[in-house]
Amino acid sequence: MKRVLTVLPAEATRPLLNLLVTRLGLTADESVGRIEAGAVYVDGRREMDPQCVLQAGMRVIVRQPKEAPSETVQILHNDANVAVVVKPSGLPSIPPRCGGANLAAWVEQRYGPEARLLHRLDEGASGLLLVSVCASTREHFTKQVREHRLGRRYRVVVSPAPEEDQLFIDKPLVRRGPTSVVGQGPKAKAARTRVRVLERRGDRALLEVELETGRLHQIRAHLAWAGFPVLGDAHHGGAACFRLALHASHLDVEGLEGTRLEWVCPLPKGLWQ
Repeated sequence: MKRVLTVLPAEATRPLLNLLVTRLGLTADESVGRIEAGAVYVDGRREMDPQCVLQAGMRVIVRQPKEAPSETVQILHNDANVAVVVKPSGLPSIPPRCGGANLAAWVEQRYGPEARLLHRLDEGASGLLLVSVCASTREHFTKQVREHRLGRRYRVVVSPAPEEDQLFIDKPLVRRGPTSVVGQGPKAKAARTRVRVLERRGDRALLEVELETGRLHQIRAHLAWAGFPVLGDAHHGGAACFRLALHASHLDVEGLEGTRLEWVCPLPKGLWQ
């Protein structure tokens, strides 16, 4: 479902955010949420800037928040302490500003009010996420997340393809609007990403990416900075794709008994096959 608006002469020079608030009756947070979710288009182009200045006659399309049925969430592992679930592409990890279905709400509904999603994936990404089911043992797992000891590997499709077979990107990230970019400053956070090329096809490559830190949009920002943006990543200049070509394929964590627990989830069909 979508709404199509034509900017009136009286609305010219006003920001996009103002149009959504006044014409659709959305709150400012809901309007920003729609824009950041990539659900707003101006003259056929996805617009990510709430302060974009409009001109009379422009055509603005505003799509409704995506609703994702709970059946699309797969449970790969489940015990009294933790669960491992597979998030589908298109389902936000946490409640979006514009409302709608999200994985955190699904977790609470499925496992009860004590359950917590311990880390996140971008809305367009898919793959493995760890859930704390029992509050009494949660700290054992959350500490590993805080200390970056949670093992995470990803399958990512980029274009163009890197010439090198392996890359190590050690560049700090700063927040810029709804995403992160490589940059310096007092608010910059250290970020380290290891990259290995698994296969090349023409101008595209399938990568295995491993995080040493976990920052907002770290993989996307680092790969874009290196010149190899992720397919479907409109924030960082990625080539068009039916979805964000980023998948959390491997997850490992230290269990309560001290042994290493590991799970694997294959890349969804259509992203590379």
